[in-house]
Amino acid sequence: MGITWSDDQLKVINLRNRDILVSAAAGSGKTTVLVERIIRRITDPTDPIDIDELLVVTFTKAAAGEMKERIGKALDDLNLRKQSALVPHAQITTIDSFCLFVIRNYFEEINLDPNFRVADETEGQLLVKDMLKELFDAEYAVENPDFLALIDQYADARSDAKVRDMVEKIYQSAQSAAWPKKWMNGLLEDDTEKRAIQKVVDLAVADIQSATRMAQLALEICMSPSGNTPYCEVFQSDLEMLRGLEECKTFQELQEGLSSLKYQKLSSSKCETASPELKEKVKAIREKYKKQLDGLKKTYFFMSEEEILAQQQRVFPYMKTLVNLAIKLDCYVREEKKKRHMVDFSDMEHLALSILVDEETGQARPAAEEFRKHFKEIMIDEYQDSNEVQEAILTAISGHEQGNYNMFMVGDVKQSIYRFRMAKPELFIGKYESYSKEDSKQQRIDLQCNYRSREGVLDFCNDIFYKLMNRELGGVEYDDEAKLNYGAKYPDSEEPCAEVLIFNKDEINEQLSEEEQENDKIKLEARMVAHRILDLRRKMQIRDKRTEEMRGAEFSDIVILLRSIKTAGPIFVETLEQYGIPAHVDSTTGYFDATEVNLILNFLRLIDNPYQDIPMAALLKSPIVQLTDEDLAEIKIEGCKEDELPKAQSFAEAALRYLKANEHPFYDLLLELRSRKDLSVHEMIQLIFRRTGYDSYVAALPGGKTRYANLTTLVEKAMIFEQTSYKGIFHFLRYIAQMRKYEKDFGEADAEGENGDVVHIKTIHKSKGLEYPIVFVSGMSKNFNMQDEKGDMLLHPELGMAMREIYGNPRKKKDNIMLSAIKNYLHLEALGEEMRILYVALTRAKEKLILTGVAPKKEIETDGILGFGEKAAAKCYYDWILPILYQSGKHDYVKELDQSYFEKGQQEQTVEKMLAYGEVCDKIDKADSDKVQLVLDSMAYQYPYQADVSRKSKYSVSEIKHESMKQRYDALEGEVETAPFLLQEKDPYIPAFARTVQEQDPQMPQVSAGALFGTAVHRMMEVLDFAQLAKVDFASEEQLRAYADAQLAQMKESGALEEALFDRLHGGELLDFLKSPIAESMAKAAAAGELYREKPFVMQRKDGTLVQGIIDVFWKTDEGMVLLDYKTDRVEQAQELILRYEEQLLLYKDALEKLFGPVSRTLIYSFRLKEVISI
Repeated sequence: MGITWSDDQLKVINLRNRDILVSAAAGSGKTTVLVERIIRRITDPTDPIDIDELLVVTFTKAAAGEMKERIGKALDDLNLRKQSALVPHAQITTIDSFCLFVIRNYFEEINLDPNFRVADETEGQLLVKDMLKELFDAEYAVENPDFLALIDQYADARSDAKVRDMVEKIYQSAQSAAWPKKWMNGLLEDDTEKRAIQKVVDLAVADIQSATRMAQLALEICMSPSGNTPYCEVFQSDLEMLRGLEECKTFQELQEGLSSLKYQKLSSSKCETASPELKEKVKAIREKYKKQLDGLKKTYFFMSEEEILAQQQRVFPYMKTLVNLAIKLDCYVREEKKKRHMVDFSDMEHLALSILVDEETGQARPAAEEFRKHFKEIMIDEYQDSNEVQEAILTAISGHEQGNYNMFMVGDVKQSIYRFRMAKPELFIGKYESYSKEDSKQQRIDLQCNYRSREGVLDFCNDIFYKLMNRELGGVEYDDEAKLNYGAKYPDSEEPCAEVLIFNKDEINEQLSEEEQENDKIKLEARMVAHRILDLRRKMQIRDKRTEEMRGAEFSDIVILLRSIKTAGPIFVETLEQYGIPAHVDSTTGYFDATEVNLILNFLRLIDNPYQDIPMAALLKSPIVQLTDEDLAEIKIEGCKEDELPKAQSFAEAALRYLKANEHPFYDLLLELRSRKDLSVHEMIQLIFRRTGYDSYVAALPGGKTRYANLTTLVEKAMIFEQTSYKGIFHFLRYIAQMRKYEKDFGEADAEGENGDVVHIKTIHKSKGLEYPIVFVSGMSKNFNMQDEKGDMLLHPELGMAMREIYGNPRKKKDNIMLSAIKNYLHLEALGEEMRILYVALTRAKEKLILTGVAPKKEIETDGILGFGEKAAAKCYYDWILPILYQSGKHDYVKELDQSYFEKGQQEQTVEKMLAYGEVCDKIDKADSDKVQLVLDSMAYQYPYQADVSRKSKYSVSEIKHESMKQRYDALEGEVETAPFLLQEKDPYIPAFARTVQEQDPQMPQVSAGALFGTAVHRMMEVLDFAQLAKVDFASEEQLRAYADAQLAQMKESGALEEALFDRLHGGELLDFLKSPIAESMAKAAAAGELYREKPFVMQRKDGTLVQGIIDVFWKTDEGMVLLDYKTDRVEQAQELILRYEEQLLLYKDALEKLFGPVSRTLIYSFRLKEVISI
């Protein structure tokens, strides 16, 4: 059945030849409508266009992919083959991808090297850091007096890091502007201070209006039947005074008005009908707005406008120096990027804009004209998250300059939650307020109907945001035009659609740290949520999305939304699982905190620099080395004995001394790894795994799949790093540190997956665009993060720049009025963002919305007043929500809980289990005895093919070899006495992870000399230059000896064969091999590029299992492929090696024939027997 479109949806779909702004409320089906508009544009009977004549810009690659898929399916259904063929080439893409398309097609316009590469985001950040250091070094070198004055005033005694951060902050902020250098220069323009002062006036007027509303409320209370009427005259006087202040237009008028405020005393006359509670309430209201106005006076209006400008002039020289440094940094970074032939994501937008628009004139360049001619319409999804650069790019290629209005923008400013990515919701707001709802060239269409949620959920959301969101906070007036209208169809339900749960926690354990107290609150909240989930799962019915029938709620119907999941996410998962509730946290953080990842990073730190205390201690205590606390204490004590040493040693120095003295295997391992300068980072990590077996160890631990996947991910990230312009372990560790600093984490590897019947735990940001039947929004009592308003220097896109004054000796800091103004505006904008984030969270719910928080009772008590001042002073979401609910008489939503809630929940569960058990017993008693026996027999059934079930899906060649050897021995037992050598190889290799000093476990074998000899020989043959060998005369032993000596010397010098392994060679192994009949054949194959070494393979056997292994070497000859395996076993005769390795070599042969064709010979070369053995 086709979709029935609403009138407003049809307008969105069908209107043409105008700019259209669609304000699409949550759940209004905007994506479906957008796809339908595209389809109808393509199939328009009078003016059809091709799909590639549309530019459709989405916010994410996933959204672009989904839209292409939906459009492609719709076109297939309509049998439009030409358009279907054009879909893969259509510009349905992200803004970054479109900019890259522009640059690659017009690189010559900006003199860009066409061979540029797109830099990894973290690489770009590292480059900025490096250029910042280079810039500061240059300024120190020339002793720039302005620079040195800035450092002297604002740097710490030990570091100039604060000043570097200021310069970088200006630079990074400029990147969101269309023209960064122009923006930075604009920070110092003369009118910046005047604009900022006018903003102070606007801010003060908003506060005064809030005070006026409070005075009006107090007057209305006094005039009510239970009010204290003698107070009416005083509040009437206050109202007149405040309304007079509201009319002030300038700073001076406000300053004079606030200074002249005179409040009348409240009347002492008694009123017989007055309620004592209301009397006290109006007194409290009056005190609140008097305090609010007094705060205004003390913050901004205690000095004249001239004095404020004088304050700003005192810090202006430092501001100017900072801006000049930021401009220089911009030049340094651009030049370095040019040298490295790289661009980053920010560059892509700016370079594309430079191609399309002339910076000086603002006029479109020829490239923009070409795009204008090609694209018939520009469609922008999630327009509320656009920034200034993106707006300039898309406007440049629109038809505006020719009077052709062809921009279609869809979004919801109430869901603009990417301020931290420099999104400018003001762009949407500007058009929302200026575009007409009537038929016009720039038209606004509102989609208010919500097809997602139950009416009760929408009523709750509207109740909250009617009172909360307005133009001053949130960016949009939440009125009848912005509210959510019910459009879905749900069957009636007696279950309330919204709940607000508050756990009253008044006891605070003073012995716990602040972090521990916070974690304690999170655990308590998670327990509360777990109890409610179990209750809902037992009782709640929801509508199935697929069948549209009612069914019981499942875990997968539930999502828990958190503002941040870095700390709370793992705690919630652990707590829910304790209650038997499966949970999956959709985390993009926590990866670098995983124990196994941290350990390998610490290992890399030691390889880079072994004199680091913390990494050394971490490794020594780890499963790799397994020293005890007592061992570490001994090391520390020995390092502090100054009478025995030239000077007291660091812990790392003392540890190295200890390891060497005790001939600990870890000391040799560390030296070996440090000598391998030929390895890339990912190869070094893989070598650590091979030498220690640590990856296998973590795979055997609880959660082993995830742990192993984490280590695999680390190797992959190292490979990504190696594609950047940085190399080596030192820079890789910087790369990781930068990721951690900017929280560019990617979450622990998801080995288990999030599919299945699990409760989902997500950040609110990650939930945008999703919907769930049951939504918990938790952490409602957690304080907002207001870090952006801290620091000695603050920036604001409209107010410009301000700095603290620093004076005196010792130095003291003082906020000037400009800094206070910017701080307040940043605070209000951050609160507006939090308000929009709350809107996103609440509108994810389809059938049930539950808000949860934990707080002391005194923190959640409210007088029900929520004016502008109270909104601006809010520290958490409940500071907004609770006053609204109490003020509007909707306090039935609120449930205050305590410890008895858990006890009651446990009692209910116990009773239900007992009742269920009783019912089962009754049914068994009444059941047919023959049927009962049948059930018991089926439960006792044993599967006859259990051996096949327990068979692994993948085996290594070594495992198959050992099994084959065992079978042979079992067959020969009692007949051949020498058969036991089949069961055990001489000198087995023991990974370093499994090596333990003899004193700790005498039963654990030490790594033998034989195993090290085998490793040395295999490494020698792996790096031997066979192509060079082809130039040697094989008839000349002298030439062969010279070649062998030169190769071994080169391996040792380059570090390709580490010293520890080199020393294990006996001296003649390589020469003996070169004299063998196969060496010359291998050399010829190498010269022809047909010799292959260390080839890994995975092969399927007939029984369906997989076999994996690595072939030592094989090469191509005229007769076919030759397969060779090196062996170093101590054996007396060749037959022993055949019996031991025939099965392994035949598997290798089978794998090789599947990959490369027939194998003519399968050989073993024994370095002990100096013999080539044919299988």
